[in-house]
Amino acid sequence: MKHFLSLLAGPLLAGACATTPTPTSTPAGAAVERLQITELIARFTDAASRRDFATMPELFVEDAVWEADAEGLGFRHHGRDEIRRWLTDNPNRVEVVFYLAVPTVVELDGPDRARTRTLMTELLRKLDTGEHLQLFGTYDDELVRRDGRWQFARRRFQLAYLRPLP
Repeated sequence: MKHFLSLLAGPLLAGACATTPTPTSTPAGAAVERLQITELIARFTDAASRRDFATMPELFVEDAVWEADAEGLGFRHHGRDEIRRWLTDNPNRVEVVFYLAVPTVVELDGPDRARTRTLMTELLRKLDTGEHLQLFGTYDDELVRRDGRWQFARRRFQLAYLRPLP
């Protein structure tokens, strides 16, 4: 019975999550890839929520680009080392009070390439002014699989709404 449920789950998940499977993937394989990619987004969200700035750079490929169009909070970083340096200094600039990213739409572009779109909201406090801000926006990501592991090749945050909080 257990094997029957496993055989049934793959195609059902693929149908529930599917856009179009890659030509090299089976429906069950595409579902597994989407779950692995969704797990990458979840690990990033978890690390941001816990202020685990040591884990976050490891989710990016060595030559990744991470950028944000967020009014006075925008940035552009190229390479894992630059991302790591910026995140290491981040607790000196802002306190991430709350971070949430859901849901993720996954588009498979081949066996080792994908794009995702994720809605995000964040509550933060700027340490220089004490100001609390809430951000709403969208991450558009390009991902690659290297050595069997999905990672961010490019993360781009587009601010939709920013509001100061009392």
